Amino acid sequence: MEAAREIVARALAERAAGGIKVRQPLKKLKIKNEKFKIEKELLDLIKEEVNVKEIIFDDKIEKEIELDATITEELEEEGMTREFVRQVKDLRKKKGFTPKDRILIYCTFDEFKNKKQILEESGADDLIVKKENEFSQDKKEIKLFGEKHYLEIKNL
Repeated sequence: MEAAREIVARALAERAAGGIKVRQPLKKLKIKNEKFKIEKELLDLIKEEVNVKEIIFDDKIEKEIELDATITEELEEEGMTREFVRQVKDLRKKKGFTPKDRILIYCTFDEFKNKKQILEESGADDLIVKKENEFSQDKKEIKLFGEKHYLEIKNL
């Protein structure tokens, strides 16, 4: 467990140095030292904490750990989906909604590839695209793919 904590701490420090949010998944984490070959459960925990798809042991890398910071279109979409769901959940909390409350999501962003996942994870019945001028004062400004958008939720 101590080795796992050390790996997580180093990987998160490398993410921070690169300005990569933890919600943004990355493809892989390379680990140099074979002494860190630990049980599968701990490797799974490291993958989850660092948010990487796979862990590779490679004694040819220079540092103890190395993150592959290449963000593919798929990884970017997954990160954006996670961030959007987080924003919706934050709004739910601010409005005092319970997890049982069903909602509608309104947003100016219309290029969701993971709409079904967003609806499931946020407890929403639908995601409806609106124009900026159609939002109430209750809207929240968010950033998706580096662009400003608006988000609003309503209880059913």
